[in-house]
Amino acid sequence: MKSINNKGITLIALVITIIVMLILVMVTVSAAINGSLFNYAKKASGDTKAEIEKEQSYAVMPSNMTVDKMIVKFTTPAVAIYGDVDFDGVANATDAILVKRYIDGETELSAQALANGDVNLDGQVNGTDFWLIDGYAMGITTLPYTEPILYGDANLDGTITVTDALAIARHAEGIIQLDLQGRLSADVNFDGEITEEDQTIVMRMALINSD
Repeated sequence: MKSINNKGITLIALVITIIVMLILVMVTVSAAINGSLFNYAKKASGDTKAEIEKEQSYAVMPSNMTVDKMIVKFTTPAVAIYGDVDFDGVANATDAILVKRYIDGETELSAQALANGDVNLDGQVNGTDFWLIDGYAMGITTLPYTEPILYGDANLDGTITVTDALAIARHAEGIIQLDLQGRLSADVNFDGEITEEDQTIVMRMALINSD
């Protein structure tokens, strides 16, 4: 008799549970039909897109950047951080999203943003860079290179002087060979090459900063 009563109680509890679940499903479906859930999802998606576009606006640099504009840009020495694609001073999930959108062809990045996004320094921004930055943002990986780039500091002494301009000129002429970090620092116009234009910019930067 006791066993029958227990089974009856269990059956009643099961029925009540099913009824509650059906009510919840009906409420959820009703809310979705009325558009509240869809509107919320759309709003959340729009907010995320707006934030990404806001960050991306900092990462996009005009393609017609002239030597004079570059000199003005670097009057105060500029420091680049690997993985920091949106130039907010840190490498985080937003940077990983921007890199993924670039890889998927959904957005363009400035030369500086691409330089920052190439965290493994293989000359291109691809899936490897995305996974490295994303993993770094989640705290599960480290970036291969973490030493910030001081643009113009070709000899890596922590300052921008005429000596850096001379080192760039000698490298461009094939007299000396700057190491990887030195070449990254010397390429102040972000064209991927060390040329007379870089020397000119750094020389004028050095003169301005020495005043």
